[in-house]
Amino acid sequence: MVYSSVEYYLNNYGTITDTEEIEKQLKNASRIIDTLTYNRLHKFFPEKCSEWELEILNEVTCEISDFYHINGKDLTTLLNSYKINGVEMKWGQSNANIVNVGGETMLRSTYAKIQQLRFSASIYDWIGRIYF
Repeated sequence: MVYSSVEYYLNNYGTITDTEEIEKQLKNASRIIDTLTYNRLHKFFPEKCSEWELEILNEVTCEISDFYHINGKDLTTLLNSYKINGVEMKWGQSNANIVNVGGETMLRSTYAKIQQLRFSASIYDWIGRIYF
């Protein structure tokens, strides 16, 4: 199940132009969302999701797609740092803009949007037994 469409992506983001690549990245982003929501979303999407939740899911799916399209090679490299002529680059170190949750790396702002959904672990832990 993919949580956004190629049409939505092209109308609102457009960093990727190849349709096949967009589909691949949207599917990857949807799997990441599934990981972060412990697959809870499958029971509700799309019939029992509010318009607001669908909007957030569209945004988050496209943001993750762009993030992995742009940074995918750096995120999957075997190196965690390198240094050339006094210039050093490190991955996996603390970064104010990047967060790694459940083995998934993304922008902190994108993760904050996921946390707003009732399917996220932080919300589910508090109200899960009442509403689900």
